[in-house]
Amino acid sequence: MNGGVCSYDGKGFNPITTDQGLESNGVWGVVEDQLGAYWFATFGGGLSKYNPGNSLKNEAQSITNYSTEQGLSDNNVMCMIEDKSGNLWLGTNGRGLSKYNPSDSLFSGAESFTNFSSAQGLAYDYVYSIKQDRDGDFWFGTLGQGISRFDGQSFINLSTAHGLTNDAILSIFQDKIGNLWFGTEKGLSVRQ
Repeated sequence: MNGGVCSYDGKGFNPITTDQGLESNGVWGVVEDQLGAYWFATFGGGLSKYNPGNSLKNEAQSITNYSTEQGLSDNNVMCMIEDKSGNLWLGTNGRGLSKYNPSDSLFSGAESFTNFSSAQGLAYDYVYSIKQDRDGDFWFGTLGQGISRFDGQSFINLSTAHGLTNDAILSIFQDKIGNLWFGTEKGLSVRQ
């Protein structure tokens, strides 16, 4: 959990750690965005963006780090996804969610984080899994208070009182026919 990230080029592993510019070596998630940059969810270091560079365009590799100083809700990022519009959604360990819009920083030069917490209706501020379903709604799995569904306007919360196996949601998957599967500490729950 504290070794950073390694890329494999077919011949060997190439480390990306604090020695290369990551803010933290505790990497919990990796996303490749629509433009080919890699984003790392780190524990203690917030969010890191790795641009592998392009020798044909004479671009060098670079790492940019984002933390609470730029508006991220917490530096302990447990999970993340890129949504259909290119935004990054980040679940944190006690400070809710952050939504990051990379295109805002391209046009304005300023970072653009929007934060959500239990104060806005999220079931719990410990978010350990995220999924955007095929209808565009978001599902946030919390560590102890079930699931929050977000339609872009408001949250609807579901728990064991609604039929979940357990309220600690560690993973979310949508199958080919649209069922949502929730991996919990005590088995699976399916929403058809």
